Amino acid sequence: MGRVERLTDLVYGSLAAIKTEPTIVLRYMEHLGGVALLCALLARKRGLDAEICQAAGLLHDLWLYRKGFPITPEERKLHGEYGAVLAREMTERAGGFSEGEIQIIRAMVFNHNYKEETHGEYDELLKDADAFAHLLTNSEYDKTYRYFGRGDRVLSELGLAET
Repeated sequence: MGRVERLTDLVYGSLAAIKTEPTIVLRYMEHLGGVALLCALLARKRGLDAEICQAAGLLHDLWLYRKGFPITPEERKLHGEYGAVLAREMTERAGGFSEGEIQIIRAMVFNHNYKEETHGEYDELLKDADAFAHLLTNSEYDKTYRYFGRGDRVLSELGLAET
């Protein structure tokens, strides 16, 4: 079993332990798994490490989901920062990630909530994949925030822009 598969098992196992409605847990799994796959796709397109990107996609909202709702506005704003701490724990438990790779994953998770800002190419990839996932699922969250056009730019990048 590879490192991303081990990490997926850890993430999904962690979500399965949440005491809430099973459909909510499935929604969490769907979002994290979907963003992870979109991260891998965009990484291949952009020439970045697909496993690192997929790992960050799996981890980006895990802290938020494990914390549970409702959350304070401050917690929502800082969930990437809290999630970066959890990302280290989970990648170390999964094994197979170098310290440098863990640092990239942590930075991606840390910065993913700051979609109005520009960071490194790995950070931007996770922001784009997260926004694109919300756009693809026609989520109310995307309709509210629009993510500064990120989802639409990904559509265009993939040659899927509406004509």
